[in-house]
Amino acid sequence: MAEITAKPRKLLPDFLSLPVLRPVATAMMFLAIIILGAVGISRMPIQLFPAMPTEQLSVSFQRPGSTADVVEREVLIPLTSRIRGLQG
Repeated sequence: MAEITAKPRKLLPDFLSLPVLRPVATAMMFLAIIILGAVGISRMPIQLFPAMPTEQLSVSFQRPGSTADVVEREVLIPLTSRIRGLQG
């Protein structure tokens, strides 16, 4: 009668065992990917970058003792109406 033997089960699939068995090779692959990405970004033409608006406005206001209603009525509403009239 033939003897039946069971094969030992693998704990990890082959593609997952590479980083465990060869950590230096894995680190070198990641380093190569990072370097190639940095070189690619540095050589990318400006036209391929997304357009980002650069217009910003920052307003700081301090008025000790004022309530939120007073600041809104006397500062925020007039300032907002003037800002809406600006181009851009």
